[in-house]
This record gives sequence, C-alpha cells and structure tokens, in this order.
Amino acid sequence: MQEIITIPLIAIALSMDTFSFSLSLGTANIDIKKGFILSFLIGLMHFIMPLLGTKIGKIVLKILPLEHNFFLGVIFLVLAFKMIYDLYIEQEDKISLNVLGMFIISISVSFDAFTTGIGLQALTGNIYNASMIFMIISFIFTMLGIIIGKYINEKIGRLSSIFGIIILLIMAMYLII
Repeated sequence: MQEIITIPLIAIALSMDTFSFSLSLGTANIDIKKGFILSFLIGLMHFIMPLLGTKIGKIVLKILPLEHNFFLGVIFLVLAFKMIYDLYIEQEDKISLNVLGMFIISISVSFDAFTTGIGLQALTGNIYNASMIFMIISFIFTMLGIIIGKYINEKIGRLSSIFGIIILLIMAMYLII
C-alpha cells in the first residue's frame, strides 16, 4: 500500500526539474512537435535510468563519481544565456533543438532517476512498474511545461522570455552552488 503513494510522489519529485526546464523552453517558443519529441525522450530516459541505476549504479558511482547537478546547472546556464542573447537581439525565432541536443538534455535531466534507481529496490519489488510511472509522469510534466510556457509567451510576449530566463538562472545557480 505504501508503494501506491510513495512511487508517484518520487516520480513527481523527479519530474519537477523537467517541468521547470520545459516551462522555460515553452516561453522561448519551442516548436510543439519538438516539444513532444523532447517529452517522449525525457519520459524514455526516466524509464531507462532507474533500471540502469538498479543494475549498475553502485558500480558506476564507485568508479566515476558523477556530479549530475553541476552538469545540469551548466546546461541551464548556457540555455539562459542563449535566451538572453536572443532577447537582446530581439529575435522571435523558435528554439531549434536537434535530436542529439534533445537526447543530451533528456539524459541530463534524468540523472536523478538513475541515482534513485540505486535505492529503488528498498521501496518496491517491481522496478519496472516504478520506472513506468516515472516515465509517464515525466512525459506529462514536460509536455505541460511546454504548453503552459507557450501560453504564457502568447499572453505576455517578451516578458515571458524574461520569466523563462529567470527560472533557468535560478535553477542553474541552485544546481551549481
């Protein structure tokens, strides 16, 4: 019974950074088709990473200590500066993410799911069901962030880009510091 509450709450916690990130992308006017692909990739990584964490996480973390928060913070910082640059030169172009860029982003926002996978067996005997819940919730949160961000962008225009930049900068500083 505890799993029914615990696993979805963990999934929501794991998906909050993807929501904030996708909200920023939405305010930067990302193409909705690319947003769907990115949401799918993030969901897929939130399924795969806990499984990998369960299987090989302990070994990998002993060999190569990963500072995923710092890495993710740097990515957010770079995106924030790109948004500032685009805002400064007053371009209304959509963000152009290629598949490789979306794949790298999806991996970087899923590292926390990898580390969660290491201890997931202590919470549940069914890692696959937990990973499926992680995948579904992270997909939904990512798509919602993009849709809400686009809506905000349509309603308040340039101010929404500033809002997205502020979110990215706050997240980057939180993760880096």
